[in-house]
Amino acid sequence: MDERRFAEKLASEIIVWLTTVRHDGQPQTSPVWFVWDDGSFLIYSRRGQQKVRNILANPRVSLALEQDGTGSDVATIEGRAVIDEEAPRADELEPYVVKYGPRMEAISGSLEDFAQDYRVALRVEVTRRRIFD
Repeated sequence: MDERRFAEKLASEIIVWLTTVRHDGQPQTSPVWFVWDDGSFLIYSRRGQQKVRNILANPRVSLALEQDGTGSDVATIEGRAVIDEEAPRADELEPYVVKYGPRMEAISGSLEDFAQDYRVALRVEVTRRRIFD
């Protein structure tokens, strides 16, 4: 996967797999929605979720983008995650609403209710990236 294809995947993929580590060392992988925002991943979560607790205790995470069904076209990313108190609400971030708006409404009833439910913004700064063709 070249840089162009990697950028396309960041724009088009609906799910990225986020792996965090629990306090006992057990990895936990969760499918999450995301947008690629100014060189980092922006993910919204509910408060109190295990992944949020994991990140607060250990900010090192990994992410994996879907593959093409043949085991090719895979990207894995390592990074450091933080709670981004300055991030806009999910319903105020146009790229997020464009990508997920109907899904947000289906889950919570409205964009505003989704943003209230998923108010923890997680920002993952990339420290290492591996791309497999």
